[in-house]
Amino acid sequence: PVASLRPEAAPSAPAPSALKVLCVSRTRGGREFLGAALASDPVDLVIGGPELIPGNLKDLIPYDCVVLSNIPRSSIGDAKMWMIARYVRDYGGGLVVLGGPGSLGPAYTGTPLGELLPVAMEGVKRFGAAEALPLCLFFLMETSGEMGVGGGGKISAARAAAEGLVKHLRPEDMLGVISFDDHYRVLAPLGPVGDGGRKTIDLIRRIEPGGGANAGAPLEEALRLLGESKCRVKRVILITGGNTKDLTRYDYRGLVRGYVRAGVSISAFWLGREHGGDFLRALAAGTGGGYCRVEDPSTLPLFVLQDARKTMMESGLISETVVPKPGGKGAILEGIGRGEIPEVNGYIVMSAKPGAEIALYSDVRGDRDPLLAAWRRGRGKTVAWTSDAEGAWAGGAAPATRSAAFWLRLVRWASRERPS
Repeated sequence: PVASLRPEAAPSAPAPSALKVLCVSRTRGGREFLGAALASDPVDLVIGGPELIPGNLKDLIPYDCVVLSNIPRSSIGDAKMWMIARYVRDYGGGLVVLGGPGSLGPAYTGTPLGELLPVAMEGVKRFGAAEALPLCLFFLMETSGEMGVGGGGKISAARAAAEGLVKHLRPEDMLGVISFDDHYRVLAPLGPVGDGGRKTIDLIRRIEPGGGANAGAPLEEALRLLGESKCRVKRVILITGGNTKDLTRYDYRGLVRGYVRAGVSISAFWLGREHGGDFLRALAAGTGGGYCRVEDPSTLPLFVLQDARKTMMESGLISETVVPKPGGKGAILEGIGRGEIPEVNGYIVMSAKPGAEIALYSDVRGDRDPLLAAWRRGRGKTVAWTSDAEGAWAGGAAPATRSAAFWLRLVRWASRERPS
């Protein structure tokens, strides 16, 4: 039932002949891809970043379809997710969600957007050791004098969080550790965790507080080292009091752009200082990571492990060229030839929900992993593409142009149905 905004409150102007489509992507490459893929006279495209998602339902209703490309939960927020859910269910809007490290998988689990989608993490056959991709994590720990105040509860909690993280990683996962106050020290360069990570744990236990806190240089160094890695899932776990001295003179916006280009996310944990929360939240949101304010230092290890588990779930990715196989004679790909289907060089491993149409799937794991799935939700329709449309799996404007008919078909199928 519609509660606060009735359907008659929506704009009543006659429907235009062209579809009006809102395309949202975090990156310039993604926006260029969507622009090339959907460049067609009958489509009125509005393309930009997450800030283009309207803040109210009345401004969203005029769009026939919304395309979200690799958009993390933090870039939308729960309020806008609820709004998009009403847009689809109550007003017949279309939703097309394209994958990537920031979306699908654990990013939307338990959210209104996740409920709309025809795919989920639940029901996925567990990866074996040979199938799961290794993680690349860098643990950045502030060791300023502030971290040792009050009996050293903060530094003790940070050490415990780092030690717990090491114990939960697999031997083949990659881990690096940097401590920082006024200067940073690479305690453990990026390398395999190995048998229990005993050497890394021993180094972490020796960390002592002292000095100020400058976060820019260690974040830059972690990005440089992670950028050289071939791991698919790369994350920085930053633990800080949130009051670094270099906030006003360091180009953090440029740093965020570098992280996005390299596909590295930041999960920031703020140990309850008065200043710094907004800055850390921006770092996390800008890179597709998570943000958590920790008022009780003793709970920090639990929060870090929760974030690490989400990151481990993201390692449920296939990073190889696969041949999409047709799942049936559904309407979503009607008129699309084999040569118009995009090349798939990787995807997020998901399961199809009961009642969803699997239009394309991969069988490289021996299961029918959905690549393209769709269904109706209320008065609207939603589509999920578990590969991406802007990164290593898709790769630029030329492939977008070759598969333009495919992308246009997804949008047209999902778009709001008009009276004949």
